[in-house]
Amino acid sequence: MCCDGTLFGFVELASGEEVRLRAWGIEPIRQGGKLGFRQSCPAWSAAGCGCYGVRPATCRAYRCPTLIALEEGSIAADEAMARVRKTRQVVGELRRLVPDGETLPGAPADPKLLLLAGVASLLLDRFFRKDHQKQLQVERHVA
Repeated sequence: MCCDGTLFGFVELASGEEVRLRAWGIEPIRQGGKLGFRQSCPAWSAAGCGCYGVRPATCRAYRCPTLIALEEGSIAADEAMARVRKTRQVVGELRRLVPDGETLPGAPADPKLLLLAGVASLLLDRFFRKDHQKQLQVERHVA
């Protein structure tokens, strides 16, 4: 989900990285004064990262909460994979509901699409986004 545009729309590049990434079909652009590339990454496929050995520093450094929990041993590999499968399933269904040529914000306000968008955002916030990246900041206040 890091590489397909689900979590990130733009990946910032460190100085000098653009040269080796061009060989993988990644054409850097400037966005907000920063050099990087738009997701989804051209080096990504169902088989995984095609440029894993030379992937950008931003990609190497990112550790989602699920990966951190797995590395620390607080969840098992099957739990981590279940989180990934469920989130991919919801995001895939959401993408199928967005009409061709549309983006989610511009898509018709179909109730199923809106519900799936909320579920996808909750799953991404809970398992894959870091605190400062979370989209839904809802707290329950008990009187």
